[in-house]
Amino acid sequence: MNPGQEPLPSFYIEGLAYREDFTELEKFSKSKKSPIGYGPFVEVCLKYDKRSEAERYVERVPAEERVIPYIRLGNLEKAAEQAFVNKSVDELIKVLDQTTVAAVGASTSAAQNTKALSVRIQTNIEKLQS
Repeated sequence: MNPGQEPLPSFYIEGLAYREDFTELEKFSKSKKSPIGYGPFVEVCLKYDKRSEAERYVERVPAEERVIPYIRLGNLEKAAEQAFVNKSVDELIKVLDQTTVAAVGASTSAAQNTKALSVRIQTNIEKLQS
């Protein structure tokens, strides 16, 4: 690399996460608009099992791209809300599929919450299709 040349952003954020230098990763994310977006920041934090770090970046991902990061974080409520705001039946179906997975092996209370979310998602799908 030539002096003054910046490293490729995806390799740089991967390196920072590998070193567990999440303070520097956050500084880098705020230094300027990311040329690769903020989805890769979420992904690299999840890769290194740093969920709370990943949650910092989700809101910086463009709204139309947030559903998958929310799913990956296990935040199906937010994923469903965003999919409905995006008016995307396909995204709502992806979230609905994940509610089925989440209900398996869940406690009774969690399973009931997941079932209620499933019903809301199905209602929203019907609204968007009508």
